Amino acid sequence: MINPLLIVGFAVLLGFSPKDNPNKKTVERIGVATHVVENSIVYREELSKSFKDQTITVNAIYKSGERVFGVKEISWDANGPKNYKYTNQQKGYSEGITKLSSTKYSVFTTSGDKKKESTLEIDGTVVFDEYLVAWTQNNLKAITAGEEPEIKIIVPRRLDYYSFIAKGKIEKSGDYAIEIVADNFILRQIVQPIKLRFNAKQELLSIKAMSYIHPVEEDLQPILVKYQ
Repeated sequence: MINPLLIVGFAVLLGFSPKDNPNKKTVERIGVATHVVENSIVYREELSKSFKDQTITVNAIYKSGERVFGVKEISWDANGPKNYKYTNQQKGYSEGITKLSSTKYSVFTTSGDKKKESTLEIDGTVVFDEYLVAWTQNNLKAITAGEEPEIKIIVPRRLDYYSFIAKGKIEKSGDYAIEIVADNFILRQIVQPIKLRFNAKQELLSIKAMSYIHPVEEDLQPILVKYQ
């Protein structure tokens, strides 16, 4: 099943841009994201972020109970995402993305002693993982005005990327309700939209998406990410 949604553990990245404190290193604990599947807590993600040399870095520790089973790091600057790596120690699996140039990205996965890698040439706006939240926040006005901007999401397990468009509206409550949907008609039939919700202050409230970062199951899991 094709599902290009590497969308777990998005951080609360509000009010934190590469323009802040340009000459000072900043480290901040974000909090905990609780991942819910069928109303049950599956795992928790402890998040922190740092800012140095115009680059934002988010680190995450994944826990099932008190047992750590995975770690992640992603960084970006004003020009977009730079590096990403996720490792699941329990499964012996890791994946990563490195930006080589303005349009070129190196992608890899490892499982045991097997490694797969590819170089992707991508035009347009590229996002993955936490950076999707930051990008959405920065474009809420355009999205809710009906502009439907296009983005490309890199999916390491596929060694590929997929095109999506962002749609949204401002509800009566003042909340922003955003959907990231596949641009391809066929893909839309098998890939559920990524749903993000922000309050009137443009603070992230929750994300609903599909994910495979899970301590036990190999299959993609529908998840609801809520922040504490």
